[in-house]
Amino acid sequence: MNEDIQYWLHEVKSLQEQVATLQQEKNQAHRDALNWRQRYETEGQQRRQEVRHAQEELIRLRADLAQLQGRGSLETTDSDLTATQAEVLALTNVELLQQRLQEVLQERQQLLHALQTERKAHNQTRESLTLALGDAVDQLTHYKNHPPAPPDPTRTQVSRGNPASSRPSP
Repeated sequence: MNEDIQYWLHEVKSLQEQVATLQQEKNQAHRDALNWRQRYETEGQQRRQEVRHAQEELIRLRADLAQLQGRGSLETTDSDLTATQAEVLALTNVELLQQRLQEVLQERQQLLHALQTERKAHNQTRESLTLALGDAVDQLTHYKNHPPAPPDPTRTQVSRGNPASSRPSP
């Protein structure tokens, strides 16, 4: 009878260890999911902030361009044309006019380059975040659909013998 008690105590202890292991694995999976979520949110915040800065810079550069063109809005009025003509006439020689044109063209090129860079960064971020989110969902789905197998009590009985046969007969 003492063997039976020891056997069952051993079984209980083994099951407790397995439960503890599974709880640790579950907690680790939960921490990993929270970590991925935090990374995703942080990356999203960074991208939104970069977009806001780029939009602010674009607005500023458009305002500068409009000011350089002698107009405050996209619609051309007679007063805008007059101001532009006055600015052009103020440039007394062709060299100054060419220099001003080069500055405006360089600024335009920089804006185009910044826009292309932002588009590439946005696409890369979207792809990497989508992949990371997909991987996390796949892992979670796999874990939910294929939990670790519970211990097989028949396997333990085979290795230790049949406990019913080791009991003293009445």
